[in-house]
Amino acid sequence: MERGKVKKKEKEKKTEKEKIREKGKEEKLKRKEVEQKIKEKEKEKQEKQERRKREEKEEKRTKQGKETKKEKEQFKGQEEEGENKDSTLTRTPLEPLEKNKQILVLGLDGAGKTSVLHSLASNRVQHSVAPTQGFNAVCINTEDGQMEFLEIGGSEPFRSYSETYLSKGLLLIFVVDSADHSRLP
Repeated sequence: MERGKVKKKEKEKKTEKEKIREKGKEEKLKRKEVEQKIKEKEKEKQEKQERRKREEKEEKRTKQGKETKKEKEQFKGQEEEGENKDSTLTRTPLEPLEKNKQILVLGLDGAGKTSVLHSLASNRVQHSVAPTQGFNAVCINTEDGQMEFLEIGGSEPFRSYSETYLSKGLLLIFVVDSADHSRLP
């Protein structure tokens, strides 16, 4: 009889082990399902972000396309007016300003370049005390777009950089301190 009891205990142990194994398998499956759901949610988030970015780019493109069409129409009208008057002085030879191009601000040290930029950006006069060492970039948002000003320090070591940036700039603002008689000829 003892052999029968031992066999029953062994069978019970096997069934308990099988139950534990099944529970472990079920838990693994649940974990995998949860991980898969998390991955799917992350993919959805990424796809949404990518869609938003694409939509924003498309909106920008359409806005830029509309604005350039409007600008072209305006310049066509101006050219036609100039042709009707038969005067070369009234025609505007310049193309419309490109958006997001840099406006270079140059001048000798202490001329007031930084003060001019701050007054343009904030609409109030602000005198800076310390000279600009290197570069100073200021962005001003307008109705038509954005103007980027790049100021290069006017002290001797930084003057050579102006040659590099002259070709990249759309406009040049050269600031002169008219009160500094020693530097004016």
